[in-house]
Amino acid sequence: VLALFLVPVGLLLVQCSAGNEGGALCASKTTLQVSFGLSVIASVCHLIGPKVALPFVCRLVVFWCLQLYVSKVPVDLLMSEPPISNDEFLAPNDHDLEEKRVGWDSRPHRRAEFESHFGSLAEWEVAAPAKRLSSFSVVLPCAQEGELMVNTARSVFEFTPASVLHEIVIVDDGSNPPLEPMLPDKDRLKVKFVRHDNTEGLIRAKKSGGDFATGDIVVFLDCHVKPDPNWWRTIQAEIADN
Repeated sequence: VLALFLVPVGLLLVQCSAGNEGGALCASKTTLQVSFGLSVIASVCHLIGPKVALPFVCRLVVFWCLQLYVSKVPVDLLMSEPPISNDEFLAPNDHDLEEKRVGWDSRPHRRAEFESHFGSLAEWEVAAPAKRLSSFSVVLPCAQEGELMVNTARSVFEFTPASVLHEIVIVDDGSNPPLEPMLPDKDRLKVKFVRHDNTEGLIRAKKSGGDFATGDIVVFLDCHVKPDPNWWRTIQAEIADN
């Protein structure tokens, strides 16, 4: 009788092993339940049912095959593909990286499906920038932050190389008194002010600062922070690699 439960137990062990190793899941919860139910029914039939002339071992093999067919585990194992690791998929020096990223729409039927809904793919292509994006516009949305604004602007200027920092755009979101007079050396600090006569909120302040900025890369910081030295390096490198 215990042999009748070999398939569900085996499926459970394979499932746990696959889950621990990050492989494909070989048996779902429903599959295990169905297989276990068949084992229970077969056990009852074997114990209380009429005797069959066919040897028990032959009946057992037939029953195992039936369980595997119902669970479709052999098909799933044959059709499953090994997972792609993050290192393989996102390697920055992989010459096939771009092909992997857009490979799904290079297949004719997927490309046709996409274009039927959204138009030609050519219209969606983004041209590579003519130059390396390097200069930063740092936008600081500020409202009633006085000395905090001054300290933040000076810290950004201090910890960002002159060749990288294009400008610091301070959006004065209706502060009273206005913030600009608190930075008499704004030109030396590469600070430019945009002022709202009334407080319009953080999102509108960021929108105004972003529209005003002219650097290659626009970075939004809170108006009460002190950036780490070399804070800009990772941002610049990630954008350059994208």
